Amino acid sequence: MTNALKSDFVSLANSFMDDDFTDFKKSLIMRTAVDVPFGNPPEWTLDPVSGNNFAIPLTLDFSMFDNTMIEIGDFLLFTNVSVWNTDPNVGNVDLNFDGVIHKIINVEKDPADAAYFLTVRRA
Repeated sequence: MTNALKSDFVSLANSFMDDDFTDFKKSLIMRTAVDVPFGNPPEWTLDPVSGNNFAIPLTLDFSMFDNTMIEIGDFLLFTNVSVWNTDPNVGNVDLNFDGVIHKIINVEKDPADAAYFLTVRRA
């Protein structure tokens, strides 16, 4: 995929979030556990741009999954890649979505690096 085409997809994802689906977006804050000593609670650092970022909740089609990783109550979040400094992952990043802490179960990124699709579960 060419850089120009990737740039078009990033612009389209930003347009979806900022213009087309603005009524559905809710606040999203990513935080990373830093140097977690064994047996102690983690210390968290917030993504520097977290205060201005958003995600759109999407319903998971549970029939798509044939494993035990996904549970009832899990859902999908769509958020733009271009607005984050933190690379979300399953290990040491969690989310505050609309005021509720969630852990990341799965991370998918589209081929144009325009959007993250995060499967999350209430912590």
